[in-house]
Amino acid sequence: MGIGFVFLIYLIVLAVLAVPGMLVCGSIGYFLTRRRSASVRRSFVIGGALLPLAGAAYAVFGIIVMAVAGLIGGGDVGFGDGYDVPLRNHYHWSAIDEPTVAEVYDTGDRDATDNGDTHIEPDDRNAFSNVLQFQQDGDWLAGSYDSDQAQLDSRKMKSDRWFLFNTRTHERVDVSSEDELRRAAAANGVPLRLQSSEDFYASHHLTWTDGVVASLLLAGAVLALAFLWRAGKRRLAADMLEAT
Repeated sequence: MGIGFVFLIYLIVLAVLAVPGMLVCGSIGYFLTRRRSASVRRSFVIGGALLPLAGAAYAVFGIIVMAVAGLIGGGDVGFGDGYDVPLRNHYHWSAIDEPTVAEVYDTGDRDATDNGDTHIEPDDRNAFSNVLQFQQDGDWLAGSYDSDQAQLDSRKMKSDRWFLFNTRTHERVDVSSEDELRRAAAANGVPLRLQSSEDFYASHHLTWTDGVVASLLLAGAVLALAFLWRAGKRRLAADMLEAT
């Protein structure tokens, strides 16, 4: 499913949610000011009705900002059919459609892939396809993969090869069992903590930059709501003074 189509779905969902939200918030504004002057009541009804619409627009803005932040950091946009995690020394973890099966390759080595795409040639020694388990520990990568390049159904893939690879020196160990991998990892001072590709993506695709951007977006929303709250209180206080 393409990025544009998924983004369109997000827009439709937000629009659908905004309509009843406008009715509810407008009604709350009327209820809170039903005994106030007509001008105050009108301001709160209009403001309440517009609040969900403004929230939906800010949510769209936040989605775009988070997507841009992900791309700048070398990851994915957070929606669509691509799953990407930048690794050490220009290496990249990538999956399409679902993060259960991935490919790992050097983004600076065009020989590692077919015409710059993420299809990995079977004889390339600096890239891995059909990766089912994975971990990164400093410059070292470790994992398992299905060596059958003709196997296209991810549900039928099974790990039959395990690897240990240094992204800086390109030192590589390919073995036929996890026990052999564990011994090779121990010999190089690498603690073996393999995760499924799906779990690796879930635990690594967000970085501290995403946290900073999300915090700034949340802070902006909180400050905007605080401003509206204070403005509403001042408007009510002024109306009470006029009434007296």
